[in-house]
Amino acid sequence: MLASPAVSSSSPATESSCSSVSIFPSGTPAFTPSSPAFEDRVHPASLEACGEHDPALLEFIRSDVSRDLVAFISRTTTSVIQSSTAIDLSTIDMRAAGLPGLTTFVAVVCDQSNVQVATLVATIVYLERLRTRLPRVAKGMSPPLLQH
Repeated sequence: MLASPAVSSSSPATESSCSSVSIFPSGTPAFTPSSPAFEDRVHPASLEACGEHDPALLEFIRSDVSRDLVAFISRTTTSVIQSSTAIDLSTIDMRAAGLPGLTTFVAVVCDQSNVQVATLVATIVYLERLRTRLPRVAKGMSPPLLQH
């Protein structure tokens, strides 16, 4: 579960009682609804009213793609379809084969396509749906033949 981000307010008593620290990069602005009209506005990423969402979720969606998120997507991807043969990936020199590791590949694609966090979260949802629809015996090609 995400930690609640620090939200500043104009009341000094509230500021002193707020001890949580934002989990997002220092440049990410804090989420503070400016008016009740904000809560009624439809959020473009979910098509639900903004007031329906947890402020921490909205802040997460607006944050930059992190290395942890890329690593999580890579782990989720490899766990959905296991390799058809058990090969120790540490024994394969991917650079000699001309292939980057999956995490590096995903990171480069995310960087070059300027993908947003919301898109990556949707990717995780689709990977989990795929996991439930694939037969348990489904296997992928052996690395490094078709790793990506």
